[in-house]
Amino acid sequence: RQAIKSKVKNQVMDGLLATNPIEVPKALLSNEVDRLRVQAVQQFGGNIKPDQLPAELFEEQAKRRVVLGLIVAEVVKQFDLKPDEARVREMIQEMASAYQEP
Repeated sequence: RQAIKSKVKNQVMDGLLATNPIEVPKALLSNEVDRLRVQAVQQFGGNIKPDQLPAELFEEQAKRRVVLGLIVAEVVKQFDLKPDEARVREMIQEMASAYQEP
């Protein structure tokens, strides 16, 4: 079930990217590359500093994340979307149930 949700979400995001070409501000791209570098070092361990990892490894993913963040933020703003607290709680409980000690 989660795999299907994830696949649908990725398809929607791919569609948003394809239909909304955006010039990515360099500062946002650079910040996201830095975040991804730090995340990679934390995830895989290692005794290297994040800035030792080549930026090119992360640029495509960083660009995708920045563009999607900008698009989704604009959609939320334009349609004045607000989270449904009950739905949020339900999703948190569903995610927590996957762990032995929620």
